[in-house]
Amino acid sequence: MIAIEGDYTGPKLDSNEKVTVEFTEQLIATYKEQQKLHRRYAYQVFYFIHIIIFFVCYSLLVIKHSSVLFGMFSLESCAPVI
Repeated sequence: MIAIEGDYTGPKLDSNEKVTVEFTEQLIATYKEQQKLHRRYAYQVFYFIHIIIFFVCYSLLVIKHSSVLFGMFSLESCAPVI
């Protein structure tokens, strides 16, 4: 666990708390004000974004392969017609 220095003035979480939408919004507001973000929280947000992207990509891969294998539906049929 990365320790939080005493001079850090940005948003904080207790050691057992999880990153929430509200906390993330506080971090974004702090960043927009050009204040210092602690690397611990930046890593936590990055980790959760990584998990979400992995989940979405994996889900799309499963959908693509299931449609090819089982003919359930085609991703091309969902594409907008230009």
